[in-house]
Amino acid sequence: MSDRAKVYVTDRVNAAGKTIYSVRWWSPEANRWRSKTIGTNEKRANHEAALIEKGIEAGTHCDLRSITWAAFTKEHLARLASDANRTQSRIVLEELGAETGGIEPKRITFGMVESYLHSCKARGNAASTVGKKAKILKAAFNAAIRRGYLARNPAVGLRLERANRPVVRVATAVEEAAILNAAQDLYGEPWKIFLTTALATGGRRGELLSLLWANVDLDGQAVVFVETKGRRDRRIPISASLASDLRRLQAQTLKDGGPFVAMSVDTVKRRWRRTLAKAKVKKMRLHDLRKTFCTRLLVTGTPITVVQKMAGHANIATTAAFYSDVCDADMVAAVQRLEAVRVG
Repeated sequence: MSDRAKVYVTDRVNAAGKTIYSVRWWSPEANRWRSKTIGTNEKRANHEAALIEKGIEAGTHCDLRSITWAAFTKEHLARLASDANRTQSRIVLEELGAETGGIEPKRITFGMVESYLHSCKARGNAASTVGKKAKILKAAFNAAIRRGYLARNPAVGLRLERANRPVVRVATAVEEAAILNAAQDLYGEPWKIFLTTALATGGRRGELLSLLWANVDLDGQAVVFVETKGRRDRRIPISASLASDLRRLQAQTLKDGGPFVAMSVDTVKRRWRRTLAKAKVKKMRLHDLRKTFCTRLLVTGTPITVVQKMAGHANIATTAAFYSDVCDADMVAAVQRLEAVRVG
C-alpha cells in the first residue's frame, strides 16, 4: 500500500482459529487513525483498502456519518414520494429498529437483516411479504450509502424463499355479467361504472380512485392515469360505450373533481365483498379485474409489449406471467382438440 495514503490491511486470529481481516487508515478529516473490520475474506479486505486509498488520494474520501436509526428512518421516509411506499417502509424500518435495538445504520450487519427476515417468517408473514420487506430494506440501505451513513449494503446476498406465483383469476363472461348486475342492484350506476372502468382499462384501485375529470378525454375516448405505481402517465383508449357511461356520470360527479374520487378505499372494499356475495362469485379480488383486462388482451392476440404498456408494468416479466397462463390454457385446449380428432 502507498505510504502517502497510509492504508493498511491487518489480520488477527480469533478464538475459533479464523483469520479476521481489518482495514486501517489515517483519516485526513478526523486527523487520526481509523479502522474497519471486514471479516474472513482477505480479497474483500484488499478491495476495501484499495477503495479507501483511492478516495484519500483523490480527496474524495469521507468517513461514515453518525445518525441514530430513528433519525435515519425519519429522514428516509420524508424523501419517499409515494404515501403507500412511505407507509410500508415505515413498518419495515421500525420493525428492524426494534429488533436491533435502534443501533446506527453503519452497525447493521448481514446477520441482523437475515435474522429480522427470519423472524418475520416466524410471525406468519408470507414468502412474498418477506421478499417485499427485503426489497424495502435494500432500497433504504442504498439510500444510506448515498448519504454517507453506510459503507456497503448489508441486505445484499440474502437468499429468500421463493414465493409461489398466485394463479391468475380471470372473470368469465358469465361472472362479469353477474358482478355488474349485482353492482347495479346494490349501489346503482356509479359503482357499476367503477367496475366497468376497471375491466375496460386495467386500472389499479388507487389509479381509479384518484382519476380526475381533467384526465378523462370523453371526445377522444381515453383516460389518463397519472398517479401510477410506475410513476409514469398512462393513456388508455376506451370504448364508445364506456365513454357514454362516463359522460352520464360526469353530470353527477363534476363537482367532486373526478368520477370516483368521492369513494374511499374502505367503501370500495365493502362494496366489492357485498357485490361478490350477491353475484355468487367466489375467490375473486378486485385486482383480478385488472388481470382479466391483461389476459383478455393477450387472448385476442395483442402483442405482449403493447399489453405491458397498457398495464403499466415496469418489467415485461410481470406481463409474461399472464402470457404463461394464457399459453397453458391454449395448450390444454389444443390437447382436447387433438383427442377429439383421434376419437373421431
